[in-house]
Amino acid sequence: MIWHIFKKDFTLMWRPISAVAGIQFAFAAIQIKLGPSGDNAVLLQLSQVLLWLWLIAAGILIVTVVHQDALPSTKQDWLTRPIRRTDLLLAKTLFAFLMVQSASVLMDVIQGAANGFSLWHTLAAAAVRALIVFISLTLPALAIGAITETVTEAVVLILIASFGIFAFTMLAIGLAGGYGHQFDPTDFTGEGWLTNVFRLVLVVLGVGIALFFQYRSRHTRQTRVILGITLGVVLFSQFIPWEPVFAIQKTLSPQPGAAIEVGIQWRASSDIAASKSQPLRSPTRIYIPLMITGMPHDTLLKSDKSEVLITNRQGKSLFLGAGTDLEVRNDGSSDEPLSYDHAIELPPAVHDSVGSQPVDVNVNYSLTLFRLSSSLSLGAINDSQRFPGWGWCQSKLEESATAIEISCMQVGKGPTCASVFLEHIPTGLRDPANNACYPDYAPYKQRPIPDAMTRFRLVLPFQDPAGLAKYPIDAARLSECHVVIRVYVPQDHFTRTVSRIQD
Repeated sequence: MIWHIFKKDFTLMWRPISAVAGIQFAFAAIQIKLGPSGDNAVLLQLSQVLLWLWLIAAGILIVTVVHQDALPSTKQDWLTRPIRRTDLLLAKTLFAFLMVQSASVLMDVIQGAANGFSLWHTLAAAAVRALIVFISLTLPALAIGAITETVTEAVVLILIASFGIFAFTMLAIGLAGGYGHQFDPTDFTGEGWLTNVFRLVLVVLGVGIALFFQYRSRHTRQTRVILGITLGVVLFSQFIPWEPVFAIQKTLSPQPGAAIEVGIQWRASSDIAASKSQPLRSPTRIYIPLMITGMPHDTLLKSDKSEVLITNRQGKSLFLGAGTDLEVRNDGSSDEPLSYDHAIELPPAVHDSVGSQPVDVNVNYSLTLFRLSSSLSLGAINDSQRFPGWGWCQSKLEESATAIEISCMQVGKGPTCASVFLEHIPTGLRDPANNACYPDYAPYKQRPIPDAMTRFRLVLPFQDPAGLAKYPIDAARLSECHVVIRVYVPQDHFTRTVSRIQD
C-alpha cells in the first residue's frame, strides 16, 4: 500500500517536483560556474534568490503532498478505505525524503565531480547534509502538513510559530543583558555542535511522536500541543550550561593529556592594566597579564570560553562575564614562557570600581591546544592547487593591487584553524600573518545550507593605500613569493584557572 500511495502522489505532483528540482540544479550550475573565488556579484545574488526560492518551494511541496490526504478533514475518501494509517505516514515521509533530499544529494554529487572532488567524500558530505535537512526542514514541514488542511492555514501557523521564536529570542537576549550578552553559552564556539546534535535529537523525537500520534488518532488539537511543547523544549535548550558541554568535549579530545604541561598564571611584577581611552558610555577594557608555560613547539593555544569573576575585598561580586578571545602561538623552537595580555570588556561603572579599590580577580579558562598538522604552499599570483584536508585553492591579485586574495573550496567540512602569510622565497622575508582560527569540533559540516561545499576566503595585504603601515614585501617582489598556509588541528581540550588579589 505504501508504494501505491507514493505512486499516486507522484502522478499528481510530478510538475511541482520537477520545478523544485529545477531550482536546485540551477543553483548548482551557478555554484559550479562561480568556483572557489565566487567573484561574480550578479551570480552570487541570483544564487541567494534561488536558495530562498528552493527553501520556500520545498516546504510548500511537502505540505501539499500531505494535504493530498489531509488528516484534519472529514471529507477524504481514504478514510473509508482499508488503508493503514502507518502506511500513509510512511508513504508521505518516503515521498518527502526522496523528492526533496534525493535531488539535493544529486546536486551535491554533480558539484563535487565538476570541482574535482572524489566521489566517496562527496557522497559522504551529501548524505550528512541530506540527513540534517531532513530533520530540520522535512520533518517539521510534514508535521505542519499533518495538522493543517490548506496551504493558507499552514502559512498562518508558520507565521505564528516564527513570531513566537522571535519573541522568545528577544526576551532571552533582554534578560541576559542585551545584545552584548549570550543567553546560549555554546553559541559561536567550537562546542556548539554538541548542543545542535541534541536539538536535532529533540526534533526527531518530538516531531516523530507528534506525527505518529496524529496519523493514529487524528486528534489535531492534541498534536499541536505536542509540537508546541517540542518547540519550547528546543528553544529552552539554548540555556544548557557551558560546563557539562565542555566536559563532554574534553572526553572527545583527539589526544587527551597532550596539554598536561601547559600552565597559565599571573605574570610576575605585573598589575591589571586599564584602558581609559574609551568614551564614557562605552565598555572599557582591563588587561589580565598572563604567562603561558609548557606549550610544545608548533602549537596554538585558544580559549573556547573564559569566565571572569571580579569581587571586592568583602566578597561582593563587581563583575561576572566573559573575556575576549585568547589565542597564543608558539611557532619557534624556544621553551621560554610566553606573555599575553588578555582583554576583558567592562561596563564604565565597573571599570571605575576596579580601578579605585582592591579587588580579587578569578578567570576560568576553557582551552584547546592545537598542533601544527601541515604546512602548504601556494603561488602568490594566479596559482591553483589542491591540498588534502584543505581543498581547492586559487590565488590572485586583488583589484586594488594592494593585497593577495586566496579563495578555497572543500567538500564537506573545511579547515577551521590556520595561519596564512606571504613569504619572499629568496630572502625568507614574511609579511604579518592572517590568523584565521574559528574552531568547529564537529566531525561533519554543520551548516546544511546552501550545499555540501565549504567556501572560504583570505586576504593578505602587502601595501597600505593610506601609507600608514609598512610591509616587508612589496609589489615588485610578488613574482618571487608564495603563500604559506600553516594548518592547525585540535589535540586536547582542558581547563585552567588564574586568580590574583589586586592590591
